[in-house]
Amino acid sequence: MTRTIPRRIAIIGGGISGLAAAWALDRHPDRFDFRLYEARDRIGGNAVTADMPQRDGSSIPFDISVTACIPSVYRHIMLLMEEYGIELIDTRFSYSVKYRGGIYAHDFDSDIREQLQPEIAKFQRILAWLHRFGWLTRSQSKFLNALNPFNYVSMGTVLNLAGFSGDFRYKVLKPMFVNFLMATNVFDMPAALFSRYLEFFDIESATPMQTWDQGTRRIYEHLTANFRDRIYLNRQVRKVYRGPSKVVAVDEN
Repeated sequence: MTRTIPRRIAIIGGGISGLAAAWALDRHPDRFDFRLYEARDRIGGNAVTADMPQRDGSSIPFDISVTACIPSVYRHIMLLMEEYGIELIDTRFSYSVKYRGGIYAHDFDSDIREQLQPEIAKFQRILAWLHRFGWLTRSQSKFLNALNPFNYVSMGTVLNLAGFSGDFRYKVLKPMFVNFLMATNVFDMPAALFSRYLEFFDIESATPMQTWDQGTRRIYEHLTANFRDRIYLNRQVRKVYRGPSKVVAVDEN
């Protein structure tokens, strides 16, 4: 019987996608020989778990950037957590923005909220209207997905047509979306996708959510337990050359 030589695979990036790919390949060591290259000195991508010191000398792990788990969306993550016995704990998603001395925050009566309250109320009405089409986006049918007319209209266009001010956009909406999308051009998003996020979050009140017990770091520890020797930190890949029979990845060294 001929023994098959494992395919050599380079995984570039140690965020959740790269780690998930490595974890899946590691389950078939007879078929795949992989290495994972990460430019930074840690894995996890945008999801970072920090330790908050306590007065008694202990610390509490908490997540930065990726702070909440939505079970109905993160189905594969939920299966992974079940496999490793990681539980979800209750939390609340809240945020505040300081803008040139003014403050806008969840559940807080501030000068910015008072100034923009008419636009906040108008936006909530428009959002409720957009949500009437949400079932098309949530459908598993690509045909029904494509029928949502707001797939083809940017959120910026909706805001323009409704006459929303720059103050409302940049003091209320944009800070919130930048916080959980890590992107700046949020108003270029299709209105259907923009409103989909706001099925889980509210612009006025803190939202009850769930998060990972002891942070995303615990997930990564379980994911990488069998292949930490194949993770190369501080190894930024500069170029990738594709040939007829192989691919060559070149790092900064």
